[in-house]
Amino acid sequence: MPAIGPSHLVLPNTLRRFATDAALVARLASEDPTFRGVCDDYELAADMLARLLHDGGRESETSEYRMLATELEEEIRTLLQNAV
Repeated sequence: MPAIGPSHLVLPNTLRRFATDAALVARLASEDPTFRGVCDDYELAADMLARLLHDGGRESETSEYRMLATELEEEIRTLLQNAV
């Protein structure tokens, strides 16, 4: 299997948030479907949060997506720590 680096992943929010662990994020995302799924969920939540903040979305929606993104960040952080 060829090595997949961060530039080959479509996880910009995850890689930006966990920049110091970019190599580990790339490896896990290419090898672990569970980790990749959490990252994909984080990407969607972070994109929606950014869109709501930019468009002046309702506070309830913005808060919901902020909380979801934070929970997914914690899950990613835990998975990264467990992988080391």
